[in-house]
Amino acid sequence: MWSTPGYIKQIGPKPFLAPYLRGVGGTTWHWASACWRLLPNDFQMKTLYGRGRDWPIFYDDLEPWYVEAEREIGVNGSDAEDQSGRNGGAFPPRSAPYPMTAQPFSSMNEKAKDILDSAGYPTIHEPNARASRDYDGRPACVGSNNCMPICPVGAQYSGERHADKAVAAGVKLITSAIVYKIELAGDKTVAALHYKTPTGESHRLTARRYVLAGHAIETPRLLLMSATDGAPNGVANSSGMVGRNLMNHPPTSITMVAKDELWPGRHQVRNEAPNYAVTKGLLDEGVIGPSLDKQIAYRSARRLTIATVYEQLPDLNNRVTLSPERRDALGLPSPDIFYDIDGYTQKAADEVFDRDYKDFVRPFGGEMVSVSKEWGVQAHIMGTMIMGANAEDSVVDGFCRTHDHDNLFIASTGVMATASVVNPTLTGAALALRMAETIAEEV
Repeated sequence: MWSTPGYIKQIGPKPFLAPYLRGVGGTTWHWASACWRLLPNDFQMKTLYGRGRDWPIFYDDLEPWYVEAEREIGVNGSDAEDQSGRNGGAFPPRSAPYPMTAQPFSSMNEKAKDILDSAGYPTIHEPNARASRDYDGRPACVGSNNCMPICPVGAQYSGERHADKAVAAGVKLITSAIVYKIELAGDKTVAALHYKTPTGESHRLTARRYVLAGHAIETPRLLLMSATDGAPNGVANSSGMVGRNLMNHPPTSITMVAKDELWPGRHQVRNEAPNYAVTKGLLDEGVIGPSLDKQIAYRSARRLTIATVYEQLPDLNNRVTLSPERRDALGLPSPDIFYDIDGYTQKAADEVFDRDYKDFVRPFGGEMVSVSKEWGVQAHIMGTMIMGANAEDSVVDGFCRTHDHDNLFIASTGVMATASVVNPTLTGAALALRMAETIAEEV
């Protein structure tokens, strides 16, 4: 995990502490499994709203691959709900139902839904990759409240499942290997990849097509490290866009104690029972003895945290670069990250704090415990290898092929041209499946 002290240096005004794992299965070992689709409008931000960028593809181009990704991952959800918040019927459009019906709401979710719906905030099921019935060798979720770091019963999808399927189909999986150089043969063709073992021993691999799938920090790092005389700014970087347009879903939140019992603790609202946070808060207030026990029981049954995530626009200044002085254990340049929040995102947060959070607390008859106005960072790392129709201002085309190199592809949420406000994993999977068909047709 990159949280190793000193591996990433924050050089911008806001810390970018989004976690990720370098290993078989990647960050899906400890994800919350939300599998949202983008809305059709998300693909045309510039055209429709004059903000951000347009994708070189449309929702309809990706929709069949969303269906395939949902089947492969095993997603449960509701086919009847409007995910745009307009409550106007099923949306976005679907050509096939979810593979599994939506998980039933917990008692807390049912109560929260009734309260929020009546206050004008429609609630819907979250599509997620937890099996709501036996599916592809996974048992149904039993609501253990322990989805992260690892689902205790194996109901939740993680990427090592498809790694195992690939190995069973004949793929050779090389672990404990760090790719550190992309070798070019002329300007348009990748000739080989070079990787190092933990001992520093170097190896060379050749293929007809190459797919980089090291997420949105490690992949641009590799492209930049591979600079040569023929590609002085790095591989696939004639546009200068590799590493730029880093996006996230910066969150804020409130915590309240409701008037009535809610009994939090199951994953769908927050993946934690609140006992620890409640107890710590009470001790900090100086509550001890019998009153402590009484207040722990009272607050734990009523505590509710509501988090808000915000859309962030692609910004050339938010970027991953190579450190000029720091090196990792293999002697390779470590990443530097410049990250900031612009006025577009800040204006949305101002609206939430001035209006929405107060409206959330009131119908619960709640008492505000805390308000988090400090910008957080989600494990939703997007941008840095942005997709576009023009090779002069993007890294890959609509099929995730790099503009500069015909046989080099990138599978990553790092190619996303807009961030929307929903988890990017399903979109990344759909893009990868669409890319895979392109490669299969060519070879």
